[in-house]
Amino acid sequence: MIFCWLPYNSCMLILTLFEHQFLPYSALGLSATDPFCAAVDRLNAAAGREILQAGRTGLRAGAWVGVVRVGPRLIEILPKIDYQSGDQAAAPPAASAAHNLLALLAYAADLPLRALAPAGLRARPGGWTGLLTALFAASLRQALAAGPAQAYVEREDCLPVLRGRWDLPRQARQPLPAGHCLAVTYADYSADTPLNQVLRLAVEDLLPVTSDRHTLGVLADLRARLWQVSLRPDLRAAPPPAIVFDRQSEPFRVAYQLASLFLAGSAVMLRAGPLPAFAFVFDMNRLFERFTAGFLARHQAAIWPPGWEGVRLLAQHSLGAAAYLASQAGRPVLRVQPDLCFTRAGSPYPLLVADTKYKQLGPTGAPPEDVYQMLAYLLRLNCPRGLLLYPQPAGSGPIRRVLAIDPPGARPVRILVASLNLRVPLDRPDGVIKELREMLGDELTDGE
Repeated sequence: MIFCWLPYNSCMLILTLFEHQFLPYSALGLSATDPFCAAVDRLNAAAGREILQAGRTGLRAGAWVGVVRVGPRLIEILPKIDYQSGDQAAAPPAASAAHNLLALLAYAADLPLRALAPAGLRARPGGWTGLLTALFAASLRQALAAGPAQAYVEREDCLPVLRGRWDLPRQARQPLPAGHCLAVTYADYSADTPLNQVLRLAVEDLLPVTSDRHTLGVLADLRARLWQVSLRPDLRAAPPPAIVFDRQSEPFRVAYQLASLFLAGSAVMLRAGPLPAFAFVFDMNRLFERFTAGFLARHQAAIWPPGWEGVRLLAQHSLGAAAYLASQAGRPVLRVQPDLCFTRAGSPYPLLVADTKYKQLGPTGAPPEDVYQMLAYLLRLNCPRGLLLYPQPAGSGPIRRVLAIDPPGARPVRILVASLNLRVPLDRPDGVIKELREMLGDELTDGE
């Protein structure tokens, strides 16, 4: 199946595309001068990246997966990681690609896989995005049954009476206004917390793109229940705040994980112009990295090879103190940020450094720039082993190539260039677990 149009309530048309797929305008009943194309260009400009390319003769998807809505048309972009074969009319590849995309997202956001079952995907209007949105809405509505979670939030204000702590440094920086207001800092028990701000923003972002009327009604009710929570658009551009869940906030954990996943996407909304437009997409490069980290963390007991007792996995966001490759004018430059570090307790250096690359491996192996980047990581972190991990190309078997490098004045290093097969049902993880276990054990620790 290349694409299909499905009417939704006689007003919504849903188009399915795969990443990097081209579709001529004639297949859409459009021309290059249609306002639809201008709206896509405006979305790209607002996002600062080319989510969809509106060319002279048709549309081309890029490395972004998600949904783009322009007027009555909703374009669903899926990764090329389907695993179905045979009669495509009975089992279209879009279904298996959507299942695997859900599994990628579940591992990336540490969500329960059972909530994303294929049966739920088939029954949910709007496909995989509809299922994720419905899961978020249902989870948040259940958690809000007893009201929003509240906590003490530190606030700054200027009041005529002393409340909390008098902030003397701030008072000294501002003139004393009429009425002798005091610069104070106090703790307020409130629902306007970072947790609820993330949930509120996710509700606002999902409302314009939701096509299922029931879910739309639930989201509208959730917006009303969270009316007292500040709307913080700046949270889209920053990592979600770290939340320490307690007895009161624990029911919101799944909703928060989903909300963080939504905000990690690139949400762009345009209301001006002849056609309203909205994009909610994920960068497949970042998603592959987060999936790999989440999968390894969840299944490490089954993946770690013999002799790896006590080995910890650190993702990029949790690497601790920053390391830099060079200095310039006395200041550190070129920060070293590998995607994954495997560390052993008591050792100051990593056992293994890994980087994920969502790109096709060529016939000659990894691109030189990837190898140079990994070599810089290994030399700076004094690590003997590196892993460059790519998705396995269609029609190819497992790729395993070891590069042995003997830098002058430094100890030898080995870099494994490997592929990971994503064209299997990722919600049944045994095959991927076996592949990663063999990869880490046979190739990377041999000869330690």
